[in-house]
Amino acid sequence: MAGRKNKYPTYVEPYLAKVTKWARDGMFDKDIARALGVSVAVFSEYKKEYPELDEALKSGRRTAVMAIENALFEKALPHQRKVTTKEVYKSASGKGPGKQMIREEVTEVDGDTTAAIFLLKAWEPDRYREKTEVNMNIAPVEIVDDIQTALESRDNERSQDTN
Repeated sequence: MAGRKNKYPTYVEPYLAKVTKWARDGMFDKDIARALGVSVAVFSEYKKEYPELDEALKSGRRTAVMAIENALFEKALPHQRKVTTKEVYKSASGKGPGKQMIREEVTEVDGDTTAAIFLLKAWEPDRYREKTEVNMNIAPVEIVDDIQTALESRDNERSQDTN
């Protein structure tokens, strides 16, 4: 950044709390850089040069990831959902609004199997992976130059096995 005016103390540092909030709200680095009034390239350099900026971004993103994990976990499990509906009836005379009724209903919601599968694969990859590894121990093949000796050796092994 030689030869360039450092905008970090005035354009970025006073707004670190906002940077954390923006990262938590899902803003990308390019959008945060634009909101701070610096270029994406300069913002990237600031992240390397100023650990407090990098930590502000990571902190916000950790909070967002935790919220997403919690929501995904809740979706994976069976749960109850409260549904509120508002019904407006016409008045008997036909003039003006009628009665208003609010109805709340609790419904059972099955767990989302896709969310459950995703969580299991992410949290327990050794137990819930799709590809399994097969370890096959194969004895090395012996290459012989003398066919006659190899045949005799084979015959001797066979005769020992039958005894």
